[in-house]
Amino acid sequence: MTITYLVFDNDGVNIDSEDVAMKVMDDAGFDLVKRYAPNADLERGFIYRTYPGTSTDRIVDALIKKFDLPEVLIRQDYQIPPSEDVSVFLADVITLQTNEAFKKELKAIPGISHALGQLRDTFGSDHIALATTSRADRMDISLEHAVDPETGINAGLSQLFPEGDRRRSGYGHPNKYDEAFGALGWNPAETIVIEDSLSGVSKAKAHDPSVRVIGTVAAKFYVDKEAQSAALLQAGASIVISDVRDLPAVISWLDQDLSPSSKPDLKGHIYTPHHAAPHPDIHFTP
Repeated sequence: MTITYLVFDNDGVNIDSEDVAMKVMDDAGFDLVKRYAPNADLERGFIYRTYPGTSTDRIVDALIKKFDLPEVLIRQDYQIPPSEDVSVFLADVITLQTNEAFKKELKAIPGISHALGQLRDTFGSDHIALATTSRADRMDISLEHAVDPETGINAGLSQLFPEGDRRRSGYGHPNKYDEAFGALGWNPAETIVIEDSLSGVSKAKAHDPSVRVIGTVAAKFYVDKEAQSAALLQAGASIVISDVRDLPAVISWLDQDLSPSSKPDLKGHIYTPHHAAPHPDIHFTP
C-alpha cells in the first residue's frame, strides 16, 4: 500500500539524547538504589546499558521491584502524597534533571533537519508526526534546544514538529502508538514509523502489524550498530539505516517493496532481513 504518513520517534531518531538522558538516569537510579539498598549488586552503567528506550517511570518501577526498595520509606522521605505513584513522582524529579542537561548538552542527529525538510516537501507537513514516550515538557525542551552538530546552531526541530496534534507524548500510556494513531486517525497500513529502540519497534508492530518500520542506528549511542540493527529487524523493522540523510530515499524504496532493481544510492550502510535461508537471519548490506 502506498505510503502516505510518517511517524517519528524522537529520542535517538531526531535527537542524540539517549546518551545524555541515560547518564542522568544511571546516576539517579544508582543513587536511589544504594540509598535504600546499600548492599545491592548494582554497578554504575547497568541502568545505562539495560533500559534504553524505556520511559523514566518504568525504569524507576523496575528498579524498585528488582532491588525490593521500601516504597513506604521512599514515600515518607520524598513526602510523596498518598494519591501519587512513587515511580511517577521520582521519574518527574529525574526528568527535571534531564531537562536541564538537555538545555546544555543536547545535539540533533546529523542530517536530520535536512531529511525532515525534504520529507515535509514530499508528504506535506500535515502528514508527518512525532510520537515519544517522554513527558511532554522533556519532548518540548528537546525539540527547542537541540543543536545541529555540524553547524553549531539550533537544529530547528521545533519548527519541523510544531506544537499541536502532530507532536504526541505517550508518557503514561502502555503503548505510545495506541495513543498516537488513535489521536491522529491515520491508517497504519499507509504509515511508516521511524524508530531506534527495540521497545519502540515492538510497540509499533504490536499496535498494528501492517505498520512498516524503518529502524535507525544513526545515534552515537549505538556503538555496535550491527547488533542493534539485528535486534530491530528481529522486532519487525523492514530495514535499518545508519545515516538519516538516507531517509527520503529509503522511504521511497520501501514504497517499492525494497525491490533490488530500484535500490537507491545511499550515503550510509543499510541492514535488511535476508530470507534466502530456511530461517531468516540478519544480512548486512553495504
